Amino acid sequence: MEVANSLFYSVLGAAIWAICTKLYSVYRKKNIEESLKVLKLEKELLSAMEESSIEMNKSSFRMIFALSIVFGAANLLPATILFSNQEWGYIATYSEMIMWGVFIGLACRFWKRHDDLRNFGKAMERFDIKIDKLNSKLK
Repeated sequence: MEVANSLFYSVLGAAIWAICTKLYSVYRKKNIEESLKVLKLEKELLSAMEESSIEMNKSSFRMIFALSIVFGAANLLPATILFSNQEWGYIATYSEMIMWGVFIGLACRFWKRHDDLRNFGKAMERFDIKIDKLNSKLK
């Protein structure tokens, strides 16, 4: 009886391990494919902005408007929470910290895009290296 139980548990453990490994590999493959799509889209967008000053201006204004919206929300959110309920002051503080974090993240992202436009050749090489690295992981 002990041998049967031990055999059953070892087969069950091996089956669980095989299923988890398969699920992880499918999940990883899906993430790599999504990363490839994002990198290719970013590369195409950067190429379009480099070729056309109109696209570059559109991107710059989108950046300014996005940062203005987040800046306004970061300043407006705590006031509305404090106005609605005085006991929720800690939520206002946390939400303000989150919004300012989003603002800083967006600013860094747009700064990097602007830097990529200034150094277009190096940025394209970097995108190609990243795409090749992800393609090698996919195979």
